[in-house]
Amino acid sequence: MFQTFVNGPINIIRSCVHFRRKDLRGQWYLWLAVRRWGLLLLMGGAMPWAAQAGEPRVIIYPLAELNTQAQAFYPVRLLEEALARSGAHYRARASGVSMLQGRALRQLEEAQGIDVMWSMTSVAREAKLLPIRIPIYKGLISWRLFLIHESQAVRFNQIKDLASLKQRVAGQVHDWPDKQILQANGFSVYGSSTYGSLFRMLAQKRIDYFPRSLIEIWDEAAQHQAAGLMVEPSFLIRYPSASYFFVRRGDHALAEALSQGLEMMIQDGSFDRLFMEFHGNLIKKAAIEDLVIFDLDNPTLPPKTPLNRKELWFRE
Repeated sequence: MFQTFVNGPINIIRSCVHFRRKDLRGQWYLWLAVRRWGLLLLMGGAMPWAAQAGEPRVIIYPLAELNTQAQAFYPVRLLEEALARSGAHYRARASGVSMLQGRALRQLEEAQGIDVMWSMTSVAREAKLLPIRIPIYKGLISWRLFLIHESQAVRFNQIKDLASLKQRVAGQVHDWPDKQILQANGFSVYGSSTYGSLFRMLAQKRIDYFPRSLIEIWDEAAQHQAAGLMVEPSFLIRYPSASYFFVRRGDHALAEALSQGLEMMIQDGSFDRLFMEFHGNLIKKAAIEDLVIFDLDNPTLPPKTPLNRKELWFRE
């Protein structure tokens, strides 16, 4: 296609040389050549140029499950702001159907209708996808409070040290990096196949607690208050980790646009302002200064995590 496209004008010129103006055969050949080259121009050249100058590229992110859509307001807003700041011709839109994280990750990797998503990082995920290494939650995604059943509050109040906490059974989704992190630190963890089932198991007291980010747990506690679930008020576990925007490994243009837009937001302070707009009250509500904090190791942390960039991380 490309070779024909390039040679089209040359063939037309040759036609003009070999056939005189009054030669009907020559005129017919020349008309066919012009017509053929014009169609190739339309298909092979004009359409991409029109796409660049016209409608933006639509970037599809996975629609969150119904009970987690409120948690998606911030990353979607951040995604839109970063794309706008980059100056690139993109427009973000949710997928037509909601999907679990595991399915979204597979569809992103396989170019099956997902262009970008946000998720907690790990060595395995960075091997399959291209991360934009700016932690969108400033590291707070791995500061975990405990969702418990209200009948277990007295038992948790009796916990005095990390060894006692490890005797309780935590719940996590089986393919979340958190499950591997907790197990590597000696915790007893039950791996569920779905996020929603963990709340039912907690209500039925089949697990003792569900560690959740301090920026996620309050909405979840409110949603499941009728089932007797509450936020345990005494403990917090934390480990170094980050949630990033991820794109397909070959989509370097989108990765560059997101990186450029996020860096611009960091430089002018709008990143932190947006973060605090969504999470400032939740951080205050957690009363971190009053909690017993247990720091854990994270063996799944990729070596390129930008821990040295202090401006990217939340500080007490």
